[in-house]
Amino acid sequence: MRGKNRLKLMRYSVSVMPNLFRHPLLSSIKAMRGWRNDSAMTILFSLFLSSCSYFNSSHLINGSPAPEITLPDRDGTSFTLSSQRGNLVLLEFWASWCKPCREENPKIVSLYNKYKDTAFQKATGLKVISISLDTDKEKWLDAVQQDNLIWEHHVSDLLGWKSIVVDSYGVSSIPSSFLVDQNGIIIGKNLKPRDLDKLLTSLAKQ
Repeated sequence: MRGKNRLKLMRYSVSVMPNLFRHPLLSSIKAMRGWRNDSAMTILFSLFLSSCSYFNSSHLINGSPAPEITLPDRDGTSFTLSSQRGNLVLLEFWASWCKPCREENPKIVSLYNKYKDTAFQKATGLKVISISLDTDKEKWLDAVQQDNLIWEHHVSDLLGWKSIVVDSYGVSSIPSSFLVDQNGIIIGKNLKPRDLDKLLTSLAKQ
């Protein structure tokens, strides 16, 4: 292995090793007795190669029904995703402490203003649902105000990464997003704002 490639592998290893030791297949190694070092390294390296796709992918794909979301809003009132049927819905997973989320927020605001009153081919409008992984309500609501997140629906159970929606949507990093159609079906996930813009344009009535 050339020096440059070895350096890349080392850097990648550092980034994924914390996730590697949470991989479910690691139990196979723990259960072994009297295994040789080279055997252990072979198994660990195999897990290492698979760790990126395992921990950065979701079981939800385009065409999957969006799992129901039932979370309290800013006032403590229960909000459900199913109440938004008939609309295009952009689910935005974020947090006040997430710098990339805060940097992306102005772009989401811009897209919302552009499409909120758009007549789509099969949907009546665009709704944005911000799902916060904060644990501090004051910091969450301050960030909503600071970033001028003007849409109506902001929800959080203030459990951070322990929130049930993290597991149901397979969220492993934020910002993460899902575009859900009028029938509750996922039609886009983790789209960059420019790509989301193109998709929304294609869904608008001509």
